[in-house]
Amino acid sequence: MRITISHVIALNLSCSFLYGTFPSNSTLFFLRNLQSLNLAWNDFRLSKIPPEISQFTRLKHLDVSSSGFSGQVPTEIAHLPKLVSRNLSRFFWWDDSPELILETTTFRNLVHNLSEVRELVLSGVNMTSVNPRFFMNLSSSLTTLDLWKSALRGNFPNSIFCFPNLKNFYLSGNQNLTIDLPSSNWSSPLQQLYLDNMDCGRRLRESVGDLKSLQYLYLGCNLEGSIPASIGNLSQLISLSISSNNLSGQIPSSLANLTQLTFLDLSNNQFSGPIPASIGNLRQLTGLDLSSNNLSGQIPSSLANLTQLTSLYFSNNQFSGPIPASIGNLRQLTGLDLSSNNLSRQIPSSLANLTQLTSLYFAKNQFSGPIPASIGNLSQLIDLSLSSNIFNGQIPSSLANLTQLTYLYLSYNQFSGPIPASIEADMFSALQNLEILDLSHNSLIGKIPNCLPKSLSVLNLQANYFDGNIAFGFPEGCGLRNLNFHGNQMDGLLPRSLVNCRMLEVLDVGNNNISDTFPHWLESLPDLQVLVLRSNKFHGSVQSTKESPSFPKLRVLDLSSNYFVGALPVRYIENFNAMMDPHKDGGEVLGLDLESLKILLKWGVFLGAMFCGFWVFWCKRVLAVEEVVNARPRCDSDRTLGLSALFSMAETSITTLVAMEEPFYGTICLYNRERRENLSKDFYFSILPTEMQDTNKCLQNLVDFSI
Repeated sequence: MRITISHVIALNLSCSFLYGTFPSNSTLFFLRNLQSLNLAWNDFRLSKIPPEISQFTRLKHLDVSSSGFSGQVPTEIAHLPKLVSRNLSRFFWWDDSPELILETTTFRNLVHNLSEVRELVLSGVNMTSVNPRFFMNLSSSLTTLDLWKSALRGNFPNSIFCFPNLKNFYLSGNQNLTIDLPSSNWSSPLQQLYLDNMDCGRRLRESVGDLKSLQYLYLGCNLEGSIPASIGNLSQLISLSISSNNLSGQIPSSLANLTQLTFLDLSNNQFSGPIPASIGNLRQLTGLDLSSNNLSGQIPSSLANLTQLTSLYFSNNQFSGPIPASIGNLRQLTGLDLSSNNLSRQIPSSLANLTQLTSLYFAKNQFSGPIPASIGNLSQLIDLSLSSNIFNGQIPSSLANLTQLTYLYLSYNQFSGPIPASIEADMFSALQNLEILDLSHNSLIGKIPNCLPKSLSVLNLQANYFDGNIAFGFPEGCGLRNLNFHGNQMDGLLPRSLVNCRMLEVLDVGNNNISDTFPHWLESLPDLQVLVLRSNKFHGSVQSTKESPSFPKLRVLDLSSNYFVGALPVRYIENFNAMMDPHKDGGEVLGLDLESLKILLKWGVFLGAMFCGFWVFWCKRVLAVEEVVNARPRCDSDRTLGLSALFSMAETSITTLVAMEEPFYGTICLYNRERRENLSKDFYFSILPTEMQDTNKCLQNLVDFSI
């Protein structure tokens, strides 16, 4: 039997790596008897849906989802009266690509002609101009309506819930859309209901319990009040998410009736009181998220019944007491987050049973005692955070067994003693995936390990008692971005091999005993934004003889309380271009809280930098402090002075003027410790963003400071 094009009734070209524009004269349109056409998941390079598609008058199923079409949906697409299923969605297409737009007229014609449609999928299609009430004209045979992230606005009629055959309704992601949940007459066959990231009438009514066929319920839509007990009637529920609302009260015990539930998310609400012990009845659960509420009391031991759990998130609550030893029964867990609670006592040894864990977060609690050596059994761990507790003793050498570890946070505890030799020898050779190591704010002593994993990007040893030289060499290709040794007892020289760390953004060796000259050799680091050398024994001149641009991205420079001498490094200041960029807020660099370094004044709008009595100040605003007792302003009416400098020493009187059109958006502190007896404070400066400045006013003159 010979097959001709007239016999072709179905064509599936999905995921066929088709690309390019869709030609209007394509031979595809000769297949006049097509009943099913699937072009999904190709790349038609943002071309328009060809209007010739209307020639398929027998077409019942059309799928052009995620194929890179853009522009307006052609009006001709409404001329397909036999369509039962239509999918025009842009799910997972480029977020910044031109949109596929469905105009009001086209949509009204579409609805009018789709007398037999059962599935309509328009997720990701821009329908801003479409009035939601037009959806009420769809066929009563409709079973699936997907309008996820379709830019709909206004009020969606809740009579949609009366459609007798509606099983799947997706309305999430329409931030400017409201739908009131009905108090009665819900669509009884409804199986999936997604109303996230929109508004759905404030209260979850008792009538929700009438949806006996419901399997998936996602309601993140500004709900208030409490969860009605009738939710326990939804015995077919598989997945329930009521996160990111303003729900309060206690978690209803009727949830224990949902024995088919595999996923429960009540996070980001205001639930209070204890977790009901009956939650242990939900034996099919694989995911449980109660984080970011006001829940209190102890973690119930009945959780041990949930042996299928793979993720357990209880962070940001008020749980207290110990972790129940029965947590060791949850052997399928891969993620456990109990951070930011009031949990106390020691970590139970049964935690070592959770050998599938990849992430463990216990930060910001009151755990005490040593870290059990058995933590080394958790060989799959990637992320371990035990910061901000009361752990003490030595860091266990068994951490070297965690060869998959990528992030290790042990800061703000009471660990003491040296880093164990086994860790120094094995940890940094075995932990080849380690990217972040934070041991800051402990009482660790001894030498800094002389080798580092090549993968390391953040090393924070701040506020310990490490001493000796920074002995290790930084190899070529070093990936460090943040290196913080602030507040230790290290001495010697800065290792010249730091120039190999081409990605370095933050270098803080402040408050040590390092004796060296100014590290001009760091000038070439292309991404360095923060350089803190304060309170050491640096000496000599800060001047540079190089003509090439230096410190191109520097935003914070702190050289205070050292022994530098000579003239102000004017060439450096002239080239601090990153400090003149008003489009960078400079508030955070690689997780470094600049506020915690005390380098930004609340309203400090360019107070200045000082070097041996040298002041740099900004004309527009000056903040008066107790050390500045005389300020006699006068005005330069022709232009606003960007930067002025007054240099003064006991032996020398020099005036230097550095004219810069742009205001500074950075921090410099150059206070010389040899002049410490003359001043009680170090000074830092920053200025407000341009939009917060009064650009029409300036001080009437340059300012004379008497100190």
